[in-house]
Amino acid sequence: MLAFIVLAITGTAQVRFGAKAGINLANLTGKTAGEKETADSKTGFHIRGVVDIPVSEKFSISPELNFDQWGAQQSESGSTLKLNLNYINLPILAKVNIGGFGIYAGPQVGFLISANAKMDDEEEDIKEQFKSTDFGAVFGAEYNLAYGIFLSARYNLGLAKITEDSDDNNYAKNTAITFGVGIKFGGSSRNANKD
Repeated sequence: MLAFIVLAITGTAQVRFGAKAGINLANLTGKTAGEKETADSKTGFHIRGVVDIPVSEKFSISPELNFDQWGAQQSESGSTLKLNLNYINLPILAKVNIGGFGIYAGPQVGFLISANAKMDDEEEDIKEQFKSTDFGAVFGAEYNLAYGIFLSARYNLGLAKITEDSDDNNYAKNTAITFGVGIKFGGSSRNANKD
């Protein structure tokens, strides 16, 4: 569907393509035995493929294809337990562009590709304990520099319970703050400055 949208608009709009990489500060929020619980943030990285489709001078639609390292960690008795969750995320963002600054928001669907728990030298595959699909919302901003280079920051808010046995007393949701730098190609220099 996204490919169809891109192809349909390419003939009349200055569509731009790009890529971005950066770090994620991820965490899990939820409940254990009915009590609210939050682990420590875990640092990971992301790689994103970006498409900007202008709708007007100041508004654009931006679908993305992202690889994200999410999860959380917790220190116990001198050791650190790390929960590593790797996702392919597909957000569709509505973006308002003012000069070189843009703010955006939109829904996101994620597909779990691996999950493991690691403590010291021991590692265990725990993918079966998590749902294969995640849903969330994305809020962020970016600043565009010369030559198509841009800086971005965003907040990923998990809306779905991701554990297989999730109920009102035991569940977890993904959250993440991300920072990245990227580059975009295509479009005119006039549009690039306004993106």
